[in-house]
Amino acid sequence: MTIRAGKYIPKSDYVHDGAYWIYGSNSVMGRYNKALVDERHCIMAAVGAYAGASRYSEEPSWVNNNAFALIPNHRIDAHFLYLWLIGALDLRKILAGTGQPYVKRPLLLAQELFIPPLPVQRRIVDLMTHLDKQIVNLRRELDAAECLARAQRDVAFSNLLADSIAASDVFEMLLGRQKSAPQSVGAHIIPYIRAANISEQGLKLDDVQTMNFNPSEQERYCLRHDDVLLVEGGTVGLAARWSSEIPGPVGFDKHVIRLRAKPMSSCSEYAFQWAKWSRETGAFAAEATGITIKALGFGRACKMLVPNLALESQFEVCAPLSALENQISLLRVELSELESLRSVILGSLLSGKLELEEDVEHLEHQAMA
Repeated sequence: MTIRAGKYIPKSDYVHDGAYWIYGSNSVMGRYNKALVDERHCIMAAVGAYAGASRYSEEPSWVNNNAFALIPNHRIDAHFLYLWLIGALDLRKILAGTGQPYVKRPLLLAQELFIPPLPVQRRIVDLMTHLDKQIVNLRRELDAAECLARAQRDVAFSNLLADSIAASDVFEMLLGRQKSAPQSVGAHIIPYIRAANISEQGLKLDDVQTMNFNPSEQERYCLRHDDVLLVEGGTVGLAARWSSEIPGPVGFDKHVIRLRAKPMSSCSEYAFQWAKWSRETGAFAAEATGITIKALGFGRACKMLVPNLALESQFEVCAPLSALENQISLLRVELSELESLRSVILGSLLSGKLELEEDVEHLEHQAMA
């Protein structure tokens, strides 16, 4: 490939209805009436926080001075070059600078890549385009399901607020245990859940830490199946359900509040849906205090209002919301698996270690399945 340096255009020269996009380091900046690059090409951020980030341009365009245009020669398809840039190029090998990283062009041009015959390149591009479309469609489906769940939650809980009681009267609530250096060792070391393990998508258990909980503390602080975990400080109000993902006793720390259903008067699904609704509507944020790091506070959390429903009515309210949550969970799993498949396929196709015709055909069947 050849590298063509971008050229600066002042904003005052942008043309609102110009025929060509102006690309910057990580965004479309505007339009212009001239093209700097006529061929299909890739755009790589040259300097700054996005140095090395790439995108593909099907059409002629203008590239601003904080980016490069990468123009492939006759041996390589431009879209295949883009796949290599995002899927196989090790940015650590081409970047220099610390506070302001930048791409060293000689290092970029010195990188080696595996180039199959053009017909195979185009089959690979078609395969990846198909997978990308599947991923985009799945993300749209997931976004739609999440929007519907938020809307249904808001309708369900907002209509019931007239008769409300304190959260601690509906659920058993407990703030987690403080961690200090002495508690990092001991005869009763077990895993514990912290705020960092709770996300919008549920529990993240790839980095679970441990501390010492003696037997009486385990009795008090250990989780049971279906407990709801609520972030008290930081990302206030994030909630997740505990489904015994880690065997054995598991505790939780002081930045997490445990909500547990009260026997014969509340259910864990109601606690979970109420917590999600309270975060989505800003109710938790409104109660949180602090300047740099917000905290809900255990006392304020206990006093927050929950619609006062009998257990049977809680199940009725939660049934459609639970069905949507199950659908969302399945979509997330499907999306994660598809993204992993894409990554594996892309890495395999760019490695040059495959028997091309046979393996591309096999991966095509796998992707279409």
